[in-house]
Formats: sequence, structure tokens, C-alpha cells
Amino acid sequence: MNELANLDGAALSLDPVRSRYQCIEMPDSLDSNVYMAEKRKSYRLPAKQFRTPSNASDSLSFLLPKITTLDQAVEALRFRGVEKPADPHNIDVGEAVQQYARLPLAYLATREVGELFLQILAAMRLSSTLRDPCAIRYARFYNDQDIAGTLEPPAAPDFLHSLEGTAFKLVGVAGCGRTAFLQRVRAALGRPRKMVREAGSGPREMYFMPVLIVSWPKSGTKKELFQNFRSAFISEIGSSGSANKMFTFFSGKNAQNAVIATCVLLNLGLLVVDGGCKAALEHGETSEVLDFISTFQSRTGIPVIVSGTYIFDLAVMKRGSRSTKFGTCGAAYFDAVPAPCSGKTVKGDPKHLWTQLSDWQWKLGHREFAVPPPEFFAKATWDLTAGVHQQFCEACNDLHQKILHDPGLLEPDAMTEERLRELFSVRLRSFQEPLRVITTFRESRQVDKDDLIAYADYLPFEAFQTSFARSTFRMSR
Repeated sequence: MNELANLDGAALSLDPVRSRYQCIEMPDSLDSNVYMAEKRKSYRLPAKQFRTPSNASDSLSFLLPKITTLDQAVEALRFRGVEKPADPHNIDVGEAVQQYARLPLAYLATREVGELFLQILAAMRLSSTLRDPCAIRYARFYNDQDIAGTLEPPAAPDFLHSLEGTAFKLVGVAGCGRTAFLQRVRAALGRPRKMVREAGSGPREMYFMPVLIVSWPKSGTKKELFQNFRSAFISEIGSSGSANKMFTFFSGKNAQNAVIATCVLLNLGLLVVDGGCKAALEHGETSEVLDFISTFQSRTGIPVIVSGTYIFDLAVMKRGSRSTKFGTCGAAYFDAVPAPCSGKTVKGDPKHLWTQLSDWQWKLGHREFAVPPPEFFAKATWDLTAGVHQQFCEACNDLHQKILHDPGLLEPDAMTEERLRELFSVRLRSFQEPLRVITTFRESRQVDKDDLIAYADYLPFEAFQTSFARSTFRMSR
């Protein structure tokens, strides 16, 4: 299979549950019946023709990838970014440069993130099974949604209440893989699709959007959040035709209902709110957005993921009852990778994770593919990046470019530890201050006030457990 085929989930097999819908690519524009409730009522089939919920053959879960084992989950998330070279000793530099543009997309999945992906998929399958527009109980709720805001928002059916609290949280140090994981989840779930019914009862046409990733609003307001929803929808389905008309309802006093109704009518499988950080706490409140996310989840039954750094998560936890739902379905923590240990590499051993990561990153290079990394590579690169995954990957990508144009760097004794540190240091100049703060805290378990304020997103959970750290930040409410 072409290594690049799973960039957008195209290579993944879907759940073979029988369905009377034919699945096609998302069109350039949405039909107007999606956002006009009155028009949708005349467009749908009579309610008496809807089947009973006991028959789940038309469940939207058939559109989710058929991934049921941990090995399948890890394989679905893993992505080399570049193809393996046919002949490492005869490289087409121009072709390699084009492929290296995809190096930032490379992702080495661990068993831990594979387990998390399986939990997320399980929650999505349950939600998609209950939220079936072909089942008469849900069909009434589905067809009463009104993006234009001319109708009162419908109450969620009783059977959706079992999905309340289906919320995950991802917490970790900046640059340690939260967003990279979410982007791979998005790729594994595939693109939005349009479904056309070929036979039987139910809506003649429906849309299915597997996942929507929305940025946390830096101002902390719902107004900015709803605009971020608009931007995320445009990136997924475009802004032409009826879609552009639909987005006009995302502002104004009825914007909240419009956003929720749009997610219901497009059969959104998973909502992700990513980017919670110290900056989001400085310019606004968390309460308003958290209240909306709770309302969204209770009114739709759609699983939600909230992602942010430790300082952001602590601020969320200070909201008391507002934060109790987040993480109840699963929580994952993304920290810097531990320092590599000497000795034989053992698969799955966290003490050897950096060695595995460094070996994998080295072999992404076309020229490096046939040459083992220097013995000091793992230890030296960890010292230079403090185990922060994003910084390591960015520096490795620059290293691949340099070796591509200067293959002499792979000659015996050419790539010394001093030379490697010199090459990495150029790329990591902007990371020197965060590195200093991280290293200081690891050695002394202390950090001064100015550094704590400036680089809070780079610090681990333990850095915020002192009374000094807690008094430094006045968490907004």
C-alpha cells in the first residue's frame, strides 16, 4: 500500500455494517435543506416511513474506520510522511525535496496513543448508533433542528442522556504531541461524506462529518469560539453556495443554537477543541466557553475532546462543577519523553522510547535510510531538546535537508557529536530560553516567577504544585 495513501484516511477500511446509503465525496456546496428547517420538512420522507430504532443497519457507525485491535489503531495513526527510497545510494534530489515537504506530517504512534484512539472510536460508535436519523425517535429531533433560528431549539431525546459526559481531555507540555495526535486522528477518520439513500425509508440525503477541530478562543468568549467553528467548517466543506449562507447564522443572538444545529444536521462524529494555553487565560474567561461545551455535549450526544497545557488544565479544574465532565470518558497526558538509557532497546519500554523515536526519525531521511545513526545520536539530541517531541522533529527535518544537499556529512567521522550539536543548535535557537527553564526546573525543582509566567506552557504538572506557582497565576473565572 502506498505510504501516503492514509494521509486523509482514504486507505482505511470502513465498518461493513449494511446500509442502504451510497457514500460519495462531499460536494462543493451543501443543499439548502440542510439549514432551512421548513424546507427540510417538505424534503424528508413521511415520518411513518421511518424504521424503528431496533433495526440498526443504517447506523452512521458504518462510516467509521473498521479498527478494533490495538495493532490496527497504532498502524492507522503511524505515518512516515515520506516514501522509503528505492535506492538510498542514488537519490533524485529534486524528488526528495518535494517529499521532504511532508516531513512535518510524520508521526510515530505508540501503544498508549493507540489505546486512546480505540477509546475515542468506541465512544464515536456508540454515539453514532444512537444518533441515527433513520430511527423515528431521533429523526424527530434531527428534523426539528433549525440553523436559521426561526424555531425554538428542540430538547434532546431521553435516550441521548446516556451519552452525557462523553468527553475526553488531552493535557500536556507544549510541543509534546497533543495536536499531532489529533491531526492523525482526523486523517484516520477520513473526510466528510455525502450519503444518498438508494432504497428504504429515512432521509433521502445526509451528510457525515467524522471530526471537527476547533481552536480555543484566545479572547475566551463564545463569539470568537463560534467564529472558530465557522473557520473550521470552511476548512472541511468550503464556503460556497448554501454553506456560506449557513455560516451567516453563526453570529448574533442565536449563534449558539445555529452552531449546535449545524453539528447535528451534518452528523458530526467528534468535536475537538484544541489549543488551550496560558495565552487563552490571559485575555478572557474560561467559564463562558466551558459552559457552551457542556451544553453542546448534553444537547447533541456528540463526543468532545478538550486539549490544552497543564496551566490551562489547572485553570479549568478551578471552575468546579463546570469542569467535572471533562475527562470522565478518558484522559491522556503528553509529557516530554524521558532521557534514553544505555543498553539494549526494549520495545514498549518508556526508558527506551527516545531511542526508538530517534532511530525512526533518522531513517526518514532518504540518504540516512541505509546508514545507521551515530551512537551518540539519541543522547545528544535529547540533551538539545529536553525530550520535547516537536522541537526534536523540527531539528531532524532540517538535518535531513542538510544531509540531502551535503552527503559528505554521512562519511566516516564526518558527523561528530560536536557537528551534530552545531547543526541542531541553529534550528533550535528560538528554543534556548524554554530549554533553560525546563532544565533548571528538572535539576532544582524550582523556577522563578518571571520564567514561570513566560514559559508556563512548557512546564510539567509538578511545576504548578507549589503555593508559589499557584499564587503567581490569578486564574480567570
